[in-house]
Amino acid sequence: SAFRLGTYTGKAPDYSCPGDHVTWELILLPGSKASISCTSALSPSKGGSPSWSVEGTWEHDEDDDEILVTVTKDDPLGGPKKDREVKIDVLEDGSLKFKGTQCCWTKPPPDPLAEAMSAMTLKELKALA
Repeated sequence: SAFRLGTYTGKAPDYSCPGDHVTWELILLPGSKASISCTSALSPSKGGSPSWSVEGTWEHDEDDDEILVTVTKDDPLGGPKKDREVKIDVLEDGSLKFKGTQCCWTKPPPDPLAEAMSAMTLKELKALA
């Protein structure tokens, strides 16, 4: 399959109740690092899903064509707990399927050099030149 590193997002309309439009964000980074997060358009006080974000490590199971994320840092607000293994299916077109929702690739992994440079002042950048 043709999945690639970077950020995948998918929307699940009316996830737990009408109006609870959830957005899943799956991030696969070099070095087998991963994060999975959930945000809802509806606040939890109105019945929406709580927002959460967990971190972990990922590996690709080529036989079953799925990505297995082992949670290393959980979120007290929700999501899978530490040491739990989360299964994400890789679809034929390279997109990912999480909790029944297709998540499409939206952007490449962040470039550490570009991020460091964007945080520098003009004076610091000129000193590098």
